[in-house]
Amino acid sequence: ECGVDARVVVAVTPMGVDPIIDMAAEAGIPLVFVNRNPFSADDGSDIPDGVYYVGSNEIDAGMYQAQFVVDTVGADAECGYVVLLGELSNTATPLRTEGNKKVLGEFEGYKFLAEQTGNWQRDQGMQITENWITTYGDDLCAVLANNDEMALGAVEALEAAGIKDKVVVAGVDFIDDAAVAIEEGRLDCSVKQDGKGQGEGAVGVALAALKGEEVDKLTVVPFVPVSIENLAEMK
Repeated sequence: ECGVDARVVVAVTPMGVDPIIDMAAEAGIPLVFVNRNPFSADDGSDIPDGVYYVGSNEIDAGMYQAQFVVDTVGADAECGYVVLLGELSNTATPLRTEGNKKVLGEFEGYKFLAEQTGNWQRDQGMQITENWITTYGDDLCAVLANNDEMALGAVEALEAAGIKDKVVVAGVDFIDDAAVAIEEGRLDCSVKQDGKGQGEGAVGVALAALKGEEVDKLTVVPFVPVSIENLAEMK
């Protein structure tokens, strides 16, 4: 391990992490996965000894987005919604989308119209939304994007069609461009993913494990929904 005392890893996909886990176990060093969770149990019960995960519950991001839509449009509204998916290999994509559908599925007037991957890209989010505008017209009420880049692409498409004021758009990550768009009244909401908190948390877990302290295998860093209402305090 070339003098490495601990390892912090952002897994590109949940597949293929077993060799990393085995190497860390053989070297007897703590291994901390951060941001992308390669394990499936909500309580961390499937995380091996000496291994830890620090990150956010991705399903919560989707639930916050959906709840914002309901709060904005109304629980009794008739609303057709679409979902811009991130990369299909990323663990966040199905979970954020599940969160969207879990909340909106509880309201009879909310109808799922379509979903398509925009691969986290703004230009793809714009192109896909342009097609949805043509396909669904007045039935389109909300666009829920798995990240802000695609959400901002959707905003551009809706603005070009002159119907942004009729469609709620929600993103995830709270990137700088999203903050500006919310302030300008163009993007309706984002959900802040605390990357700094995740990174600091991962290093903190690694250091605590090295000291022999008792450390939870699973550390959850909460998502925070952001709209014009709390924008100033979230910047």
